[in-house]
Amino acid sequence: MLSIAVTFVRGENGEYGGKEFPPGPSRLLQAMIAGVQDDTWVRPAIEAFETLPPPEIYAVPIQQVNQYDYQAYVPNNDDTVPHTNSEKKQENRVRLFRASGPHVVYVWKEFPAELVDIVRHAVSQICSLGRSMDLVIASLCEEVPGATFDHYVPADLHMSGDTVQLWNPVSGFFKSVESKFCNGGRCSRVKVKYVSYCRNPKPLPSFAVFDLMQLDRVRKMAVPVWRAVHVAEWVRHAAMAASPEGTKLISGHIKGNNRVSILPLPSVGMHVDDKVRRVMITEPPGSDGRVVADLKQCLNGKTLTMRTGRAFAICRFPTNPILSYLGIPGTAKRCGRPSPRVSCPDMMTVTLGNATGLSAECSSKRTIHNQ
Repeated sequence: MLSIAVTFVRGENGEYGGKEFPPGPSRLLQAMIAGVQDDTWVRPAIEAFETLPPPEIYAVPIQQVNQYDYQAYVPNNDDTVPHTNSEKKQENRVRLFRASGPHVVYVWKEFPAELVDIVRHAVSQICSLGRSMDLVIASLCEEVPGATFDHYVPADLHMSGDTVQLWNPVSGFFKSVESKFCNGGRCSRVKVKYVSYCRNPKPLPSFAVFDLMQLDRVRKMAVPVWRAVHVAEWVRHAAMAASPEGTKLISGHIKGNNRVSILPLPSVGMHVDDKVRRVMITEPPGSDGRVVADLKQCLNGKTLTMRTGRAFAICRFPTNPILSYLGIPGTAKRCGRPSPRVSCPDMMTVTLGNATGLSAECSSKRTIHNQ
């Protein structure tokens, strides 16, 4: 493991004026390259970062940072280069830290041990991070910050929380920075990629998505969206009968908000019919996933019946990949016609019996392609 701690030292407790916070890993490596540009023996250690997964970042909580915005003209320091923005005001944001550092810590969980001492030398040569006036002291640290810091983790589909886009290096990063410096900052781009980071991530609750099949078990059932409340009712009754272990969670006859949510998924977007073909079942946050795991087995192939007892549809857990994006194995899209789109919330609270039949309060939404 390699941890690099950065302390901003300008002003009383430190000041940072970069566009994003925390500063992206590529900013840190550019500052490292600037400090050791004449030490060619350091190059292999810096190039090693290009092939590593994005680091985790610990930063001072946003609530403990004062910030202000101002506008200023961009000076034209080189008459030989046309500056189209030299006559326009530029937006600037400055962050003032309320306490002394370290303010940001970068953690690579995998790093070659034989290169650590070389990186230690390169880190010690860093003078600024972000703007040239954002002076810093950087060093390797042994301990990872505790709960007093915000924790930024490369986001995946099983996390929920606020996200920020940060630049990360890719293969060829060192050469592109070197080329840009040799060209005086002109006609060259630094090779980086955007990585979405999740702040203080929380795991999403366990869930499963079931297809609604017609009674012949071959064709999919398409239910009008106004009957979504009825679909939730049918699935609820079938789930209670299929999984005695989770009856209380599924029925809602339990104290608190610890109950299973049943959410019919209508197709939405262009060239679709707004009908329900799938149902998502999710456990409450903090659950161990046993109820959903049980329903994947018990509810698969069960017949959904109406209050009158008439069989209406078959509930099938997909054996083909259709939602691999959400952690469920899936199939490729069909070609030849526009794909319907399904709006899938990360966290939902299902309310039954309102004017539309079903509503869901979503903390965030993703759009996925539906087969």
